[in-house]
Amino acid sequence: MSIDQISGPPSETLVAIALAAQRMMQRNKDFMKVLLSEAMSEDEIATEDYRMTTERWRKAEARILREYVKRGELPDIDVDVAARQLVVLSVGPFSDELMSGQDNDDPEPSPELLDRVRSGVERFVLGLHGSA
Repeated sequence: MSIDQISGPPSETLVAIALAAQRMMQRNKDFMKVLLSEAMSEDEIATEDYRMTTERWRKAEARILREYVKRGELPDIDVDVAARQLVVLSVGPFSDELMSGQDNDDPEPSPELLDRVRSGVERFVLGLHGSA
């Protein structure tokens, strides 16, 4: 699917991406624990791996945001900044759950985590509309 085939309102698409990211991180939870802890301890390789992963994710989010701006479905925003914020809105709650000991061993993220991420992204998109 190409970027111009994106359908649905921005909130719906961006929430779907964030929830898919939660599922991917949860299924790779052990790897994510190592990557996050090593990156926080300033291990150069882990830090670079984290940067590369989040940078690819940010670029993909920016392309999607740019398309919505082009269509007039989002106001003229700094898509790179907004994309970075969307990545943080996904990684942050996941990391918080890991570090607070509330993570689960299920292959799927908890309903509470998904609700937190959904709510955060929906409010973020509402804020984008309010910034116009």
